[in-house]
Amino acid sequence: MKILFSLIFIFVYPAICYSQSEKSLERANAFFRLEEYGNAIKYYQLALHKENNKSIISQIANCYRLLNNNQEAQLYYEKIVSENPDSNTYQYALVLKKNGEYLKAKEQFKLLSMVFPGVKAYVLMGVSCDSSIRWKKQKSPYQIKNITDVNTEFSDISPVIYKNGIVYASNREETIIRKKTGYSEQPYYNLFFSSLNAKDKYHKGKSFSYLINTSAHESAPSFSGDFKKIYFTRVNENRKNGSAKDEFNRPKLYSSEEKGGHWTRPEKFIFNDSLCSFGQPSVDSTEKMFFFVSDMPGGFGG
Repeated sequence: MKILFSLIFIFVYPAICYSQSEKSLERANAFFRLEEYGNAIKYYQLALHKENNKSIISQIANCYRLLNNNQEAQLYYEKIVSENPDSNTYQYALVLKKNGEYLKAKEQFKLLSMVFPGVKAYVLMGVSCDSSIRWKKQKSPYQIKNITDVNTEFSDISPVIYKNGIVYASNREETIIRKKTGYSEQPYYNLFFSSLNAKDKYHKGKSFSYLINTSAHESAPSFSGDFKKIYFTRVNENRKNGSAKDEFNRPKLYSSEEKGGHWTRPEKFIFNDSLCSFGQPSVDSTEKMFFFVSDMPGGFGG
């Protein structure tokens, strides 16, 4: 009986493990297609635990890179890059460059340019590494300071001057809802305001407006010259399972006006389109010039 059980275990257990690995990989790939890289990493890690596969390691590295976690991305790319360049080599070189390892990055770009001599971009990227090394040695005319009165352990970004302080975006504990986005497994962003005191120290940040802040992302604020109007980016995450990528809710521009000491309900930007992204608004003091980024037709760049 013991022999029979052992034989069943020997043949069935590997099949169960393989099945679990396949299910984890399927889920990971599904999350990757939905651009929910934080969730994808979890299931790629489960699949990797069952099966040490180069393609799985590559996907984990890609997820971390797309999340701008370049330190982790570098660790995983280093497990799979070799002297024979492949699709991972270029991404590995870019990650090295972002991490400030310019000499190592230059070596990878040089290797790519030797194997693919017709691609001038690899040569130019190698030259850019030399430029980065040279610029890093130069003394900067600017001094960058950490605003410790405002910054938290979370992300605090996109600050703009507002009256006697600054308005910025943060995914700190005080956001409206502590729901986490599947993209990065980080909390959503809201707008906060910190005023300056008599000693040029910032007060603790507080929610800028409970009418503007929602359970979605709010970020990248910009104000009119009289501070009576705000423009900002909002990203809803109401994705439906099985939706095509172009049907996902994309970044959109909104505006609100201050009336009677309160901000009005935000209005959508006139050019907002369900198939295009609109974000990072910036308006001049007269409101005669309005700038924003978008992937709408007719633009240039990437």
